[in-house]
Amino acid sequence: MSFLQNFKKPSSLISRFEEDPFYELQTNINKLFGSLINEPLNDKSLSKKIKWNPSIELKETPKEFILIADLPGCEKKDIHITLQNDILTIKGERNFEENKNDDKYHLSERFYGSFERQIHMPESLINKERIDAKFNNGVLTVSLERKNEIQNNSKRIEIN
Repeated sequence: MSFLQNFKKPSSLISRFEEDPFYELQTNINKLFGSLINEPLNDKSLSKKIKWNPSIELKETPKEFILIADLPGCEKKDIHITLQNDILTIKGERNFEENKNDDKYHLSERFYGSFERQIHMPESLINKERIDAKFNNGVLTVSLERKNEIQNNSKRIEIN
């Protein structure tokens, strides 16, 4: 028995499903939740269906922009940060800890796999030579010093 109602055919004002802007969205939502309800839970069932999107904060001070990202379970070597064309990109991966015993998971709400966050930054206000990143206890902190002259180059940011 399914808990989801089938998406109803669009009104007669719309002649084809493809013309309804919400049809594809509703269909995808039904597929996602239908598979979560109807499939048995296994080690990474939620992780396979829902992409991990780490939480971030971005604040501005008179001297700098500070981005803080919660990345529990990630390792420093698996995190990559770049600033290019007004976009600060944080990419990384959190690997699933393989179960060497024959333990059986009854519930798994943790997310694994790769992630990517892109944040629009006023690059013309950032001194690319004064960007600092620190990773401590699963928290990434990126400090981007403010400046007033325009820069157009890309720079890879190393994590200390």
